[in-house]
Amino acid sequence: MARNPKIKIKLGTMDIILEVIGFLAILCLVILPMYHYKSLPEEIPRHFGLDGKPDAYGSKSMLYTLPGIGVIMYIALWILNRFPHLFNYAVSITKDNAKSQYKNASKLIRYLNTFLAIVFLYITHSTIQTAYGNKDGLGEFFIFIFLFVITGGIIFFLLRSFERR
Repeated sequence: MARNPKIKIKLGTMDIILEVIGFLAILCLVILPMYHYKSLPEEIPRHFGLDGKPDAYGSKSMLYTLPGIGVIMYIALWILNRFPHLFNYAVSITKDNAKSQYKNASKLIRYLNTFLAIVFLYITHSTIQTAYGNKDGLGEFFIFIFLFVITGGIIFFLLRSFERR
């Protein structure tokens, strides 16, 4: 089995911007529940249906579940993104295309990581606001927007991968 070449990829301006936004979203994701915890009612939404409305409730201690998952996922993707030569690619990796393929794949992981951190922050914020009675869930179009942005991003970077082979 041929190994993909190891190449150090330099971060561009957009990469740095995504890293900063993702980190700030994760930081807010951790701080937000701690700030609101004492003032929340004992029972808060713990699940939202496809319509964006809460359909299950649980203890306010559940508020830390989503940030915990978000932080673990963010760190895991951040570490994984340091090893683009280990990724699976839709095209064959050669010495000629490795740098552009690695940059593209790394941007995809960074985009997904940042977007997911923002989504986790939005869900946590919406959970808190719904528990306070200031909001009625995530919004009826949340799931469609989420799926569109995730799928659109993956398709965009996949098409770029084919262009750069």
